[in-house]
Amino acid sequence: MKQLTLYTCSHKEELQKFAKQASAIAHINWARWRENKNKKKRLFALNISWDRAESDKLTELLMTFLEEVALSANPIYCNSPKLMEMARNLRNTELHNREKQQLKIFLKYNRVLHLEGYATFRMEEYRNKLDMITYGLIKKLNLYSLE
Repeated sequence: MKQLTLYTCSHKEELQKFAKQASAIAHINWARWRENKNKKKRLFALNISWDRAESDKLTELLMTFLEEVALSANPIYCNSPKLMEMARNLRNTELHNREKQQLKIFLKYNRVLHLEGYATFRMEEYRNKLDMITYGLIKKLNLYSLE
């Protein structure tokens, strides 16, 4: 049996939706608010556990969820349904598989995951790819100016 606690400052509703999806393959142990150490922001925490046989399914579900968190943090993508769809198509690429492998390694050694922190600091390759897609589109549409 493996266990993980997910923390978030600003994605409580999304985390609750994730919990509903994950409940088919994992057990939701508890979900509650927690005061942050610096007392400025409260953290919402969700603790889940799952059988090792379900690890691949849960990792895939969690990776998809983390990609959605990264997309929602990007102001360009969260305001464009077309770009959002282009980014979601990255799930069929090798990049998604590499990110998923990195997540598996992370879960092997860690029992706590902060959503915003993981999306910001550990998904650098994914965020760079999003930036490259945006830059390619801007260049293709000739939206930039050198003046």
